[in-house]
Amino acid sequence: MLERSFAHEELRALKWRLPLNDDFENYLSRLERGFHGENEFSKKLAAYNEYAHVYDFTFEIDGSTRQIDALLLFNNECVLFEVKNYIGDFIYKNDEFYTYHTMQKISSPIRQLDDTAEKFSAFLYRLGIRCSVRKCVVFINEEFHLYQAPDHRSIITRPQLRRALNQLTRHQRPANSATLELRDTLLKLNIKDTRPAKVLYQYEDLKKGLFCYSDGAVLENYNRVTLICPTCGNKTSIKDAVLQSAQDFNTLFPREKLTIPALYDFSGGLLSKYNLRKALSEACKRHSQARGTYYTFPKR
Repeated sequence: MLERSFAHEELRALKWRLPLNDDFENYLSRLERGFHGENEFSKKLAAYNEYAHVYDFTFEIDGSTRQIDALLLFNNECVLFEVKNYIGDFIYKNDEFYTYHTMQKISSPIRQLDDTAEKFSAFLYRLGIRCSVRKCVVFINEEFHLYQAPDHRSIITRPQLRRALNQLTRHQRPANSATLELRDTLLKLNIKDTRPAKVLYQYEDLKKGLFCYSDGAVLENYNRVTLICPTCGNKTSIKDAVLQSAQDFNTLFPREKLTIPALYDFSGGLLSKYNLRKALSEACKRHSQARGTYYTFPKR
């Protein structure tokens, strides 16, 4: 299951509670687009479940950190995927990428992946693992088009994706015990991205309530178990809304204990403390101490 980075979770929690400036709005938009692209690719890769997968792998080597969107592990080879959710027309010229209409140069995902693959090969070598490393850049969005695309085996666009994955797996055997052990090792060594987005905020500055994540409207009661967005009409269960609010509280104020009074205030008093307690009791671990009861989410 893919997880958002801490900065991503933080900006999502702040989006409807605090006006974000244009830089942070754009940053959040890039994170959302990238996450949706990686999630879409993971669904495509899930069809090849006889092989080992690792998603969002971050590792450190020689004091530098590198991140790999997805790894497909074969018994004698690792395939690295860099997933780009670009939208629009681009042109490939002189080993560089440009936007088609403005000819603005953008960072080359191929060069980026070349560097990551080199570092990952060294990382495996230091683990005592000998296997070849292949790399692919996947442009996952259907509305992406690359003019003058080279005959480059490492570039895969959305219409080519199924055929490319079939070619990659055609002569491969299902993952053996050594490959599964490598997957488990990588999962243990994966570095969780806990870097904050560096937004300055105080509790008093935040808008309180339960929000529709589509448009930011404050949710309203629909019936005993459901809330509704008055703007778009989307419905969500009270339990899901409570747990999302609780997770946002934990993200924004990790040093504070998650208590019923704290969540009641953070959620704008829309739901009764009974509803909050019921939802937290079903999904969280309850802790009691002299000063009261608090809750924690299970570790992922």
